[in-house]
Amino acid sequence: MRRSFPPVGIVLVVLLLGLSGSLLAKPMAAPSIEEGARFSRRVVLAEYVDYKAPEKVTYFGSVTARYRVLETLKGDATPGEVAVSFTFSDGSACMEPIGADGKPEFRFSPSQMPAPGSRWILLLLEPPRPVDRRELAHSVGRPATSGRPGGNLTTAEVEALAVSMESSATSTYRGPSGRLEATPENLQKVKAALTDAGGGPKQ
Repeated sequence: MRRSFPPVGIVLVVLLLGLSGSLLAKPMAAPSIEEGARFSRRVVLAEYVDYKAPEKVTYFGSVTARYRVLETLKGDATPGEVAVSFTFSDGSACMEPIGADGKPEFRFSPSQMPAPGSRWILLLLEPPRPVDRRELAHSVGRPATSGRPGGNLTTAEVEALAVSMESSATSTYRGPSGRLEATPENLQKVKAALTDAGGGPKQ
């Protein structure tokens, strides 16, 4: 008796749907200091100064916080201040939490920011890169198109835009997970993780 098999295309579709479903159902792994130490390009002990916020701050958005670097534990040891993209989500949620009233649960308040003068361990990711002025002038000098600014900028305007892009805030590892209160316990954990990861300050 001859058996009949489903077409290969149907089998592949079923397999792909099953695989995609299992991937979508799998939650993102919880953040950890060990992972943050490995992936961070720079780790500093810093003092919180102040922040600037847009008119509306969303759960997936951010405010720009200013910190004064006190000590570098990994990466660039340049002293001074660092602008940090202060986000409120660690990336685990795909959607903003919604309350029973159907409105977003998140409401930004200045009370959610650190106290001025408080000390924090910041696990910083890739810093902003230098901007090629000629490439920038070429891109913004074209006619306006979808997703691309238009108009002709002067040399001074191009320079101002480039400086603004280069001084943009640096993100922390998994948002709030990359901002740790500088307690003795957290300092010890971070230094141990950095030692295991082979990290250290660059003079």
